[in-house]
Amino acid sequence: MTIPQYCSVCKTEYDMTVVPTADGDDDGVVWLQCPNCRGFLPKVSSSLALRGGAAAAATTAATADDPIELVGFDDTEDDDLDDGEPRATAEPETATATATDDVAELLADLDLERAVPYRPWQIYAEGDVIHHLAWDDYGLVVGKETLPGSRRVVLVRFAAAGMVRLIEQDGVGP
Repeated sequence: MTIPQYCSVCKTEYDMTVVPTADGDDDGVVWLQCPNCRGFLPKVSSSLALRGGAAAAATTAATADDPIELVGFDDTEDDDLDDGEPRATAEPETATATATDDVAELLADLDLERAVPYRPWQIYAEGDVIHHLAWDDYGLVVGKETLPGSRRVVLVRFAAAGMVRLIEQDGVGP
């Protein structure tokens, strides 16, 4: 199945193929793949459009005196929670604390003398120590990713900023 969709990388519209999801979870997101750059992008089905369609169908079938029921519409409010109050997280605190301790230990062992300043036009390897000059923060390169359009990023775990994706490309600087 194909759906016409605009690709922001290629800057044109293509008939993109729908990518099946392995988990079978229907979260309202349809994933498409661009035939030119082979990148993946989401096409979100609007739940408001679905509700609007149900409301329109209900309106045409009902008379003016009949109540209209919107399918999937929840008008209840969360009066229990204060807006400034943090919501419950899905991840247990013990797992988060253990992961944070491991990262803190890893970052504490960084050799700041061998840190190289971050420049987007340079190439980095896993294990490199980077000094981000704008943030005055040190981090460790923990991975690399290739993005659509032959763009590359490095995954860096910084002491203060946490996990960040930074641009990496071959080329001459400014």
